[in-house]
Amino acid sequence: MSKNNNRWQLYHLLGSNRDADAVKASLAIPDNCDYHQVQLGFVIENNRSRWLTNDEISAGTIAAIRNRNDNYTLIGESGPWHRWPGNV
Repeated sequence: MSKNNNRWQLYHLLGSNRDADAVKASLAIPDNCDYHQVQLGFVIENNRSRWLTNDEISAGTIAAIRNRNDNYTLIGESGPWHRWPGNV
């Protein structure tokens, strides 16, 4: 796709523990590519944290695609780090 002149959209889903800026810096993004990051977070409910459900991931990803102007979308929460479900 990068060899033709047509603009194209790339939506890159990232896990909650990835550094979005470092990931983007490590990529060679073609000039005709509109690069978007969608990062998965977690949810805090009733003073407890949990991972996103499949439905929440799907809905957040679809919303990111519909809102093409954002280069970065976070689904859920990214912090505080001590509340991350892997730390509880």
